[in-house]
Amino acid sequence: MTSELIDINKYKKELKKGKTYLNSIAGLAVFSLSLGCLSFDNPQKVAFLCLPIVIGLILAMPEFSSVYQGKQLMKFAKNKEDKELIEKELYKQTNSVESNGKFILEMMVFIYSIATYAFILIYPDFITNFIK
Repeated sequence: MTSELIDINKYKKELKKGKTYLNSIAGLAVFSLSLGCLSFDNPQKVAFLCLPIVIGLILAMPEFSSVYQGKQLMKFAKNKEDKELIEKELYKQTNSVESNGKFILEMMVFIYSIATYAFILIYPDFITNFIK
C-alpha cells in the first residue's frame, strides 16, 4: 500500500545524498575543526566555541521528502490500525534498503569525525595524550 504512495527509488537516492553530505561535507568539516582545536593550548574550550558550527552542519543535512510523505500518511490515518499498518509497511520498505553494518561502514568518515570531536569536547586530555 505505501509502496505505491512512497517512491522507494527516490528514498534510496535521498539516502545516498544524505550519506554523501554527512561524509564529504559535514564529516570532513568536523574533523578539520577537531584538528584545529588540538592546535590550541585548551582544545576543549575551542571545541565548545565550535559546537554551534558542528550542530549547524548536522542540521543542514538534506531532508528526506519521501520519508516525510510517509509520516504525513500516518498522521492522517483514519484509525489506529491503519496508522500501525502504514508505519509497519513504511518501516519494512525503507529499512530493507540495506543492512545496518553496511550503513555504518559507509558512514565511517562521519562517525569517526564526530567521535574525535566528542572526545576533544568531553575528554580533551585523552586525545592530547594519545597524540603525544
